[in-house]
Amino acid sequence: MTTSAELLCPKCCDNEPLARHEISAPGVASKVTIAFCPRCRGAWIDAGALESLHELRQYIPHAGGNIMWKRDLTRGVCAACGDRPVLERLSVGAFGVDRCPQCQGLWFDGGELGPTLTDQGYEALLRALRQPAKSTT
Repeated sequence: MTTSAELLCPKCCDNEPLARHEISAPGVASKVTIAFCPRCRGAWIDAGALESLHELRQYIPHAGGNIMWKRDLTRGVCAACGDRPVLERLSVGAFGVDRCPQCQGLWFDGGELGPTLTDQGYEALLRALRQPAKSTT
């Protein structure tokens, strides 16, 4: 993750702390840290962790079973950057992902992480991420 500071859920209104899980596997050089919200089951990953996330997809807890949340994140702030900037929504096929225009970290609402880990979802996400971030000014 980007800092050792506590990350807070951008979706839950009462500043729910995110629980960090480091994912690694025997014989796999990559490792990734995912921060899950225990309440809404959303997930945060830092920019640059997507390739490792996809490589380790079969070892990620909650990924296939995280429940679809009742509503998408609206006007959430970055878990890593704090109050600003507001996350921007990227359309990724049948689902969406929120990206911080400053640090490029990604927020997956509950139910969005699982589809991203399939080969087709991963490729769709990579295409969406090639879109330039909106200006924060």
